Amino acid sequence: MAYNRRYLMPLAIAVFALSAIGIGALLIVSNARQTQEAIGVELRAIASHAASHIEPSGYYRLFFQNDRLKSDFKAIEKSSEFLAFKSQLKNTTAFYSDLALGEENIYTFVRDLKSDEIKWGVMLHPKPFSGEGYAAPEALNLVVAYGKPGFSGIYLSTASKREWISGYAPIVYRSQVIGVVEVAREITEVQRAARMRLMPALIASLAVILLSVAAVLLLLNAARKTTKANAELKATLQELEKSTSTYRTLTESSTDIVFLLDPQFRVASINTAVRRQLGFSPAEAQGMHIVDVLCQKDKADAPDYLFDPQLLHAALAALRDTNEKVNLSAALKSALTGDAKQYRILIEKVAAGGENSAAGYIGRAVATSEMAVASIIERSRFSFRLTNSLLLTEELATFLAAIARSYVDESQATTLRIMLREMLLNAIEHGNLEIDFDTKTTSLMHESYFQLIDERRRQPPYRDRSVLVDALISADKLAFRITDEGQGFNHREMLEKLTREKNETAHGRGIVMTLQEFDIVRYNQKGNSVVLIKNLAVS
Repeated sequence: MAYNRRYLMPLAIAVFALSAIGIGALLIVSNARQTQEAIGVELRAIASHAASHIEPSGYYRLFFQNDRLKSDFKAIEKSSEFLAFKSQLKNTTAFYSDLALGEENIYTFVRDLKSDEIKWGVMLHPKPFSGEGYAAPEALNLVVAYGKPGFSGIYLSTASKREWISGYAPIVYRSQVIGVVEVAREITEVQRAARMRLMPALIASLAVILLSVAAVLLLLNAARKTTKANAELKATLQELEKSTSTYRTLTESSTDIVFLLDPQFRVASINTAVRRQLGFSPAEAQGMHIVDVLCQKDKADAPDYLFDPQLLHAALAALRDTNEKVNLSAALKSALTGDAKQYRILIEKVAAGGENSAAGYIGRAVATSEMAVASIIERSRFSFRLTNSLLLTEELATFLAAIARSYVDESQATTLRIMLREMLLNAIEHGNLEIDFDTKTTSLMHESYFQLIDERRRQPPYRDRSVLVDALISADKLAFRITDEGQGFNHREMLEKLTREKNETAHGRGIVMTLQEFDIVRYNQKGNSVVLIKNLAVS
């Protein structure tokens, strides 16, 4: 027996050491390909995010006239529209500041509708070269052909003579692709990311091996104990396995979407409820930014998200910077019915496991029953006083739309939520904070809009103002009165301008939507209060 113990322990350690080497080799071989795919998915998501903030009709007017590509690109580069789109690209780089995106990483292309030639569009370079031809890789051609976002493998750029990976998203106008947003990263960045991604896995595998070796040593030592001690050890291990299995079963069988996020809010792990609730497999969701998982459009070509990604980005930033837990009401697209379904989004920080390990985040999306809320509320009149918080506009609009679902269908409730949110935002931004359209446009171009809002909210007299919301929701009508404490505006002049321009301006979006959907839109003389009434057909 002594002979066996003399050689068994070194043999076990040697086997585990060889296992560690084998696992490390497999990780090194497979990690590059997995990282390329993960980076491609991430770049595709960023490109889609950027494309969603580019107004297709404005992009068309900038580069086309009667479906023909304009020829004077030097004049285009100097136009205010070009600078506005350039500012939007800069805003996207700011949202993803952890990736350090620069002028070589994000830009747009424009497609010649007559010849299908791809040309450079909007870019962040100090000296743009818009209008020059571009030899598009196959992945970009597929995005143009099918009108769907995509990403490339590693390719050699003919312009820079360097290897890149890119994500693409189409700009679609009148059912045809008129341009493409590209977000690219050089391969050296991907290799660096691969090494960073590989290190936790190698460390984890080494830790498992060391723990296994320790376990073997303990078991060999336990082998010299009495039979009773061995039986107790066996019973303890069985109980531990039973507890682990029970925990795993409870997590995977939960109807809530439970997820872990890395420090950049990308999905590290997620349970199978995401497939049942949102239609993603856990493998598809892994590596995606949580905003791209939760914020989806009702339809692929819809102009608005069911759950505004800007609000979730703001809440995540507050969580990262001030440790303020995320607690939002959101409308997410159901994988079963395709309709919007109400959820409560809860996310909080998880402490780091050691001195050198980064903190992450744990969260869950809990389905709520808005119809149950509506059924227990007998009164149909409501009054609210809203502070100058952009996040609260989404919360209040979602609540009122949930109550209205008792009397309208899902599509009408979704439209109502979007319109109320836009009008509440107008009351805060242009009413209480007195930010006019020109000031907003200029601050967006200089990437200082959110800083402007934060400063106004802290300054007198804006900081003491609020928005009063009165609502009457019944079977025969939906009525709302939204009143801010600002100086008002010339609503007659604005309505005439919007009618004259036929909604081809980026300003006045909320007003245009209410004119289209409500039967009565009436402002007071001052212009700081509006009444919205929609008559419902009573069966």
